[in-house]
Amino acid sequence: MAGVGAGYGLARTRDAEGTFAAYTAVIKGTGANQAKAPGGANVAALGIAQDKGDDGVVSGDLKFRQVAVVSQGPAKATAGGNVAIGQPLKIEGVTGKLIAVGGEGADLTVNVVAIAQSPGADTDIIDVDVQPYIFTTESA
Repeated sequence: MAGVGAGYGLARTRDAEGTFAAYTAVIKGTGANQAKAPGGANVAALGIAQDKGDDGVVSGDLKFRQVAVVSQGPAKATAGGNVAIGQPLKIEGVTGKLIAVGGEGADLTVNVVAIAQSPGADTDIIDVDVQPYIFTTESA
């Protein structure tokens, strides 16, 4: 699993579909073993991409490019806003950055991707523990 060093969680090698940055959340791609950038905010993640090319971008345009995607356990991720240690994190949007859960309306499903293990601000690379789970907010 290229790009995944000691201390990372369960990772699988996936084929990149489209373009996405390293250390961002990805979703299941079109093919059986593909990963791609999320289509929007608060979607269920396949995991967090850990690989990057020389330019810092993982690109599916490069034939047979493979990416290590951590689906459980320790990983690095890109913050999409202010994050505190211990906060559950969800996908911000098509960039795959992670933001703190909070401020959702009533009766909404929240797709948590990870728990922050270090603090950060927008675009910071932070330590996370990938722990995907879903919950529904309470009724008003």
